[in-house]
Amino acid sequence: MIPLHHEAPGDPTLLRWVADRLDHLIGLEASAMVLVIGLILLAIPVGILVAFVLNRRHAE
Repeated sequence: MIPLHHEAPGDPTLLRWVADRLDHLIGLEASAMVLVIGLILLAIPVGILVAFVLNRRHAE
């Protein structure tokens, strides 16, 4: 039977490969990459809320 989930939270080989690719593409330290990606993730819901408020004001 094929297991549906890996026993670890993530595949360590895949996570190392993703981290290496991001480091190669961006060229920042790990803490800077965490900050940039975190800001991008926070910007998405903030952008949705801003669009909602602007759309609601425009509809009134």
